Amino acid sequence: MGAVEGGERYTVTRDGREIAELVPLRQRRTFVSRADFVRVSRLVPST
Repeated sequence: MGAVEGGERYTVTRDGREIAELVPLRQRRTFVSRADFVRVSRLVPST
Protein backbone atom coordinates (compact mmCIF):
# COMPACT_ATOMS: atom_id res chain seq x y z
CA MET A 1 0.00 0.00 0.00
CA GLY A 2 2.92 2.32 0.58
CA ALA A 3 3.89 2.02 -3.08
CA VAL A 4 0.36 2.97 -4.13
CA GLU A 5 0.50 5.97 -1.81
CA GLY A 6 3.72 6.87 -3.58
CA GLY A 7 2.00 6.88 -6.97
CA GLU A 8 2.50 3.30 -8.17
CA ARG A 9 -0.30 1.58 -10.11
CA TYR A 10 -0.90 -2.19 -10.05
CA THR A 11 -2.95 -4.54 -12.18
CA VAL A 12 -4.70 -7.36 -10.31
CA THR A 13 -4.99 -10.65 -12.20
CA ARG A 14 -6.80 -13.93 -11.67
CA ASP A 15 -5.61 -16.95 -13.63
CA GLY A 16 -3.58 -14.60 -15.84
CA ARG A 17 -6.59 -12.44 -16.70
CA GLU A 18 -6.65 -8.76 -15.69
CA ILE A 19 -9.60 -8.11 -13.37
CA ALA A 20 -8.85 -4.82 -11.59
CA GLU A 21 -6.45 -1.94 -11.13
CA LEU A 22 -5.13 -0.63 -7.85
CA VAL A 23 -4.39 3.07 -8.27
CA PRO A 24 -3.79 5.96 -5.88
CA LEU A 25 -6.72 8.27 -5.26
CA ARG A 26 -6.36 11.76 -6.60
CA GLN A 27 -5.54 14.18 -3.85
CA ARG A 28 -8.34 16.54 -3.00
CA ARG A 29 -7.62 20.22 -2.75
CA THR A 30 -8.41 21.62 0.66
CA PHE A 31 -7.99 25.24 -0.38
CA VAL A 32 -9.84 27.07 -3.13
CA SER A 33 -8.50 30.44 -4.12
CA ARG A 34 -10.85 33.42 -4.18
CA ALA A 35 -10.37 33.73 -7.95
CA ASP A 36 -11.38 30.08 -8.47
CA PHE A 37 -14.40 30.49 -6.19
CA VAL A 38 -15.59 33.58 -8.06
CA ARG A 39 -15.06 31.93 -11.45
CA VAL A 40 -17.02 28.79 -10.49
CA SER A 41 -19.77 30.66 -8.65
CA ARG A 42 -20.54 32.62 -11.83
CA LEU A 43 -21.43 29.32 -13.52
CA VAL A 44 -24.14 28.46 -10.97
CA PRO A 45 -27.59 29.63 -12.06
CA SER A 46 -29.34 31.94 -9.59
CA THR A 47 -32.68 30.76 -8.19
